[in-house]
Amino acid sequence: MTAIGTNLTAIGTNLTAIGTNLMAISTNLTAVGTNLTAMGANLLAFGTNLKAIGTNLTPNGTNPMAIGPNLTHDLSNLTGGTRYSIQVFPVKCGRTLKPQAATFYTMFLSWNKPSGHADLYRVKVNGSEGSETTNLMRSEVRGLKPGINQTFIVSSGLYNDSLWSEASHISAYTKPLRVSNLRVSGNTPDSLLLSWTPPEGDITGFRVQAVNDSNDTLCEEMVEDGWNRTRPEVKVTELPIGTRITLSVVAIVSGTLESDKATIVNYTAPAPISHLELDTKDSSLMATWTQPNGSYSSFEVTLRLDGEDVEPTAHVTEPEKQYEELKSGANYTVIVRTVSGHLRSPPLGKSKFTLPRPPTDVEVVFTGKDRLAFKWKSPDSTKTTNYLVNISSSFWNYNKSETLVGKTEHAFENLRSGTRFLFQVQTVTDTVRSSPANISHCTEADEREISLSMLCSSAEPLLCAENSTKESVFSQLEAHFEILLGDHVFWKLEKQESENTIA
Repeated sequence: MTAIGTNLTAIGTNLTAIGTNLMAISTNLTAVGTNLTAMGANLLAFGTNLKAIGTNLTPNGTNPMAIGPNLTHDLSNLTGGTRYSIQVFPVKCGRTLKPQAATFYTMFLSWNKPSGHADLYRVKVNGSEGSETTNLMRSEVRGLKPGINQTFIVSSGLYNDSLWSEASHISAYTKPLRVSNLRVSGNTPDSLLLSWTPPEGDITGFRVQAVNDSNDTLCEEMVEDGWNRTRPEVKVTELPIGTRITLSVVAIVSGTLESDKATIVNYTAPAPISHLELDTKDSSLMATWTQPNGSYSSFEVTLRLDGEDVEPTAHVTEPEKQYEELKSGANYTVIVRTVSGHLRSPPLGKSKFTLPRPPTDVEVVFTGKDRLAFKWKSPDSTKTTNYLVNISSSFWNYNKSETLVGKTEHAFENLRSGTRFLFQVQTVTDTVRSSPANISHCTEADEREISLSMLCSSAEPLLCAENSTKESVFSQLEAHFEILLGDHVFWKLEKQESENTIA
């Protein structure tokens, strides 16, 4: 171009002598255009700066003109005897510049080849001093900061030439880093408080998601406005009780570009059990309860005596727990918690005495028409034991109880003769009784004879006289007394063969 400018100056000098000769200038510009073809014939367009040298300038001093892709151009309306400086340069090529993919520290750019000729492309990042030159229509820009909006500048040029086209610009975000220090606190049966540390960059918001083990979405929430820039947090609500929850957080820039997920697994708190019941015997205890609503993994059951754990805490999956080989007459406490992951529900506890051991070897030592006597052995021969004795007859609706101190035998008077009585003896303390030791026995019968006469009538001749009819009536009568009297009292039904004979 320097050589071309020199030639034009000489042309201008010659023009001073011969006057205004536009055709001559046009002819020489054609020669200029021919030289441009050798330099860059395929450029999309050229621009021309025309400047008058000397005192007589064109009105604006400089006249830029776009001449399109042509390699020749006629200049007209010039002033005679004036020296002009003419500069021809390429303008911005038409190209589609776009980011292809963004990572944390790099951006992949691509563009279309412009119409015309371009040997090189220069890629710069706005605000950066360095640049990269490539002969490809793509570039990987490195050394960027994550989650930042970057402006990329691309110009085209030619080999062995210091001029570059007008630049193309595009802005794009690098991918943000994932959030860190994800934590869960404030576990309740239906909510979790999730907090995290945001990554560096122009973060515009976060997407929070909660799913269960079946990957069903339980909650999805966008956190966009008013979040704590130091440590954002969100309360995830309406979660199922006692459930394993996978929580994830994604950082977002520019409303669409997301970071990788940061995940954490936690549990909603389980609900407590209800209706804890204890059933005790002299050496065992059975605890049962109603399981809570919602999910849980197990139950934690603790047995205590006098404030200390009797055995290691048990984990069971069914709502019951049996304990054996316990002390008799001791006040045990059972505490049950529902377990979900690392969380435990509030405890529910209940206390109850095991029963004292019952007496043994109960026997009848005397039987009379109105008196029965019993004796038994003490469950603990080393100390004085109290007993509750009871005798009853369901037939006569009779029931009598007495408390004995240190005695191991007792007699009941004024009983009904010929009656079966149930005798029970229990070891007792201030608060509980043992299971009963039982024996049943009859007082001696004071027999009385009662005669029953029955009249038989039938429309069928001689039916009442048949033996089968008599046997049937007798069997029915016997069945009636069996239901009425059973073995509660002494009775015997006999068939009388004649007026004075009983069979």
